[in-house]
Amino acid sequence: MVTQRTQIELYTSNLCPRCKQARALLLELVDELGKQDFELEIIDVIKNIDRSVAKGILTTPSLIINNQLIGALPAREQLRQLLQHHASH
Repeated sequence: MVTQRTQIELYTSNLCPRCKQARALLLELVDELGKQDFELEIIDVIKNIDRSVAKGILTTPSLIINNQLIGALPAREQLRQLLQHHASH
């Protein structure tokens, strides 16, 4: 049986002061929970404006998991639970 990897899109900008921390936190949790279960893509909203608008991104950092807009990155423990939930489905 082939297991579907959880798709994660993190929308960031070089102009965003919180984006660097959000990226580091997400990379850390994905590594902690098992990289093999996740497919992470980090998207620069400036370079990918059409895609960002199409996905409904209004602020950075913003998170989409399995095509579901989560919005702003939740706190560490909430993010861990969210990732675990999606990885188990």
